[in-house]
Amino acid sequence: MSMGDGLVIYSAVVTTLSVIVYSLSGWYSRPIGRHLMAYMASIALVLDLGAVRIFSDDANWFLTLRLFAFIILAIMFTLQLGLLIYARYLDVQTDVRQ
Repeated sequence: MSMGDGLVIYSAVVTTLSVIVYSLSGWYSRPIGRHLMAYMASIALVLDLGAVRIFSDDANWFLTLRLFAFIILAIMFTLQLGLLIYARYLDVQTDVRQ
């Protein structure tokens, strides 16, 4: 195992633990909390996939797992983009009313 592999595994563990610790707070009660959780979880998911790949050597089950993970990420990032555009729209509407 190379130093790079070790750093991927370490980063995967840290980001996954961050998601677990953050999930114990009231993150879901505010929009910014949900937004932050979505981004934290997506980073953890990508790093976890990288860590699993180190040990799986692109087995068929891993390729299927990766496909579904990136479908979920694409949907999540599209929803996050929509929220950012909507938030910007609300800011513009507020500026126009003032």
